[in-house]
Amino acid sequence: MIVYFVRFFALSSNGIKSGYLKINQSMDESAYLLGYSKFKTFTKVHIPYLKNSVLLISILIAIEIIKELPITLILRPFNFETFATTAYIYASQDLLEAAAAPSLLLILTASVFILFVSKYILSDN
Repeated sequence: MIVYFVRFFALSSNGIKSGYLKINQSMDESAYLLGYSKFKTFTKVHIPYLKNSVLLISILIAIEIIKELPITLILRPFNFETFATTAYIYASQDLLEAAAAPSLLLILTASVFILFVSKYILSDN
């Protein structure tokens, strides 16, 4: 888990940071003038602005985890295969027909996530 955390920390922290840069400082000051506490400002102002960024980051991390092979090969338990490891094992044994099915499932799963990301990017958010 620590390896996955270190691997994907940069992606998530940069995404959250870019979401926070969209929030203007005057919005926080206005909330404080209206009597909001820091916690209430976070829940009523920051979370609605960060909701879309967190969703986008989650989808991007899911895509990265699906296609991450080296960490999965090192850290997987015995007798546990994922689509990526199955495709890798079959491809390394030159069984390309057997590697086609898990590879296509990886591509289809990643495509669904990519469609969600593209809808988010093309929307007016």
